This record gives sequence, C-alpha cells and structure tokens, in this order.
Amino acid sequence: MAFVAKPTITISYSVRDNDGKQSSTEVQIDGATPPANAVGFADALRALIAPLTDGVIVGQNVIIGAYEDAIPVINRSDVEDKGVFIFNTANGLASSIAIPSVAEAVLQANNEDIDLTLAAVGAFVDAFTLGAGTPLVQPANASGGDIVSVKEAYKQNRRSLKGGGTRRKG
Repeated sequence: MAFVAKPTITISYSVRDNDGKQSSTEVQIDGATPPANAVGFADALRALIAPLTDGVIVGQNVIIGAYEDAIPVINRSDVEDKGVFIFNTANGLASSIAIPSVAEAVLQANNEDIDLTLAAVGAFVDAFTLGAGTPLVQPANASGGDIVSVKEAYKQNRRSLKGGGTRRKG
C-alpha cells in the first residue's frame, strides 16, 4: 500500500450567474508540472476564460492529488462517523475539520469525545496549531486566521450522501 501521485493536476473554475447560481469547469494538466507553474497556468487560463462567459469567475482551485493504489480490507469502519475537531483561531473565528470513519481507539470511554491526551491525536492537533511539513506550514481558517488551539473534539454521525447529521453528544 502506498499513496501515489495522480497523473494530472486538476484546475477548476467556479462561475456565478446573475441569479446567484454557480457552475464549474475543470482542466487537467500534466501531474509533473511544478506547483508554482500550475498556479501560473491557472491564472493565465482564468484571464482567457473571463471574456468567454457572461458570468463572473468567483473561484479557482489547483488540486494536486494522490490516491491509495492498493486499498486494504477495512474492518469496523463507517464513513458516516466523523471525528470533528473545532479550533480557535487568532482572528476569533472558529475552524473545523471532520475526519471520516473516526477510529474507535481515539474515543474516550463515553464513545463520544475524542481523547486529546492520546499521542496520535496530540500530533494531529499540533500540526494545526504549530504547523507540519518541510518547510513548516500551518493551517488557517477561511479568512486567513492562524489556528491557535483546539476548542473541542467529538464523534458525530453524518450521513455520507445527502442530508445532515446530528451530534451524538447530549
């Protein structure tokens, strides 16, 4: 089992019309393209698409993907059980991430709260609050505020296809 790079980089654009509806289109480029060059191409192509639409380009994404090339048999997993982490940020706005199929091993005895004292959980939280990778990169909320601490972490059941979910915690 190993994660391997996808053979292409996906560039997508979101366009909004006068009714507020959105649609998107995407382009694939060679996966060996350096990330900075992919962003440069995406910017250039956005400028070429703009005069071809009566809508407004409201979003651009450059996605460098990878996938598991040998998926193992997975016992006792349920993608509808999410491990939700809610973080405090420097600008006062919350940020969250929901990890599908939260491992039972990281839950406290009540089967609801994530045990923040576990090494694996602590390393994950540290990656958000202190950064990870080389060079060091720290996540931020959607408005750019640095993540500074974890507010809460719990198991939540959310349906995976449509609809919402409810927090199991009382």
